[in-house]
Amino acid sequence: MIQIKQHNQQSGFALLITILVLSVVVAVTLAIVELSLKQLKLSVDSTDSEIAFHAANAGLECARYVRRVRSSDFERGNNVSINCFGITNSVSPESSLGFATSGVGPNGAVYRYQHDIEWGTAPATRCTSMDIIVIVATSTVTIGGSGAATLRTRINGYESDEKVCSAGESCTIMSVVGYSSACSAIANPGVLKREILLEL
Repeated sequence: MIQIKQHNQQSGFALLITILVLSVVVAVTLAIVELSLKQLKLSVDSTDSEIAFHAANAGLECARYVRRVRSSDFERGNNVSINCFGITNSVSPESSLGFATSGVGPNGAVYRYQHDIEWGTAPATRCTSMDIIVIVATSTVTIGGSGAATLRTRINGYESDEKVCSAGESCTIMSVVGYSSACSAIANPGVLKREILLEL
């Protein structure tokens, strides 16, 4: 009988050691899997961030080119033909600017052109959103101000409440946003965006 008790005690001890070893192996495996998944998500986010940045940068270069080539149309408030990435669209100035203005009328004018372009081929389709504001100042023109009509709240990336364009100048604000997806999917979770702001 003494031999049977010793054998049962040894079997129980071996089972306990086996369970402990298996627990450690499972815990290490789960930690490695979790780390691998985090690294994969970081890699995907990094790629999407680059795609969004390049979409914004390409949109800014196109906006600068169109602003230079069609300067007289922009400064008169005419419809502007925007040709970016092989896609041509006619864009009209906005009737509602969305921010406060002063000095506009006989002293100057403000025209705002907003346009979204979806470009690329699936599955690498991306979206670029342009917001071009042109101020023509015969005398000093101020856009933006305080309250809800500030530039900071109305233009992506703008850090001031207002912009002053001195007499005789033509000022331009370009805000371009690039997305890592098609324009129809920019509200989806996980879509990254990058913004670039340029003042001329």
